[in-house]
Amino acid sequence: MKNITNIGLKQARLNKNLSVSELAILLHKDPSTISLWESGLRTIDPSSLLQVSNILECSTEMILFGETRTGLKLDNLTLEQQKEVFNLAMFLKKYYEENN
Repeated sequence: MKNITNIGLKQARLNKNLSVSELAILLHKDPSTISLWESGLRTIDPSSLLQVSNILECSTEMILFGETRTGLKLDNLTLEQQKEVFNLAMFLKKYYEENN
């Protein structure tokens, strides 16, 4: 089954004017691995994702999803909205700690 991630990898690589072979050399990987990542037939591992992100000078979101999202700016929120974001963050932290 085809993996839906890694759709931005090829575009990010092309933006840096690198071939599949050149990126493979920089990552110490086989070019076929890069091709499999780009086609979505293999999932890129977290360690390689960070390496690729650094080499291509782009976000991991760009590599995985083909887009870069802007972060939430708390300064633009009301005090009530800021409290809700904080409460949500604390809930998610607790949930993560209990389930991992």
